[in-house]
Amino acid sequence: MVRSRRGNRILGKVVPEDAGGRALVLDAALRSLGADPDYAFACIAEYRHAVEFRASGHLYQVLLCYGCGQVAVAIDGKLGRPGQTHDMGDEDGLDRMFVGAGVPLAE
Repeated sequence: MVRSRRGNRILGKVVPEDAGGRALVLDAALRSLGADPDYAFACIAEYRHAVEFRASGHLYQVLLCYGCGQVAVAIDGKLGRPGQTHDMGDEDGLDRMFVGAGVPLAE
């Protein structure tokens, strides 16, 4: 079993090959990062989905917990301030993309 640096089991990896898939992932990242409310959830995030990209020589990972809606950003493997979101974008579309690539969904 492969685990992330945070200890969560990695369920799989998908690279969106078409413009529609890339737009879906970008929308999810923008919605979740732009919807960081000023209240806290009382749960421990299990980041099992991530949007990962490279820019300006750095590796960025937008980590998403579908269970409680928390989101965190890691830059070059270092986790920044975690937050939470109440909108992950088109979750059904993301699920279809993962399932279509043979990646199991988190419980």
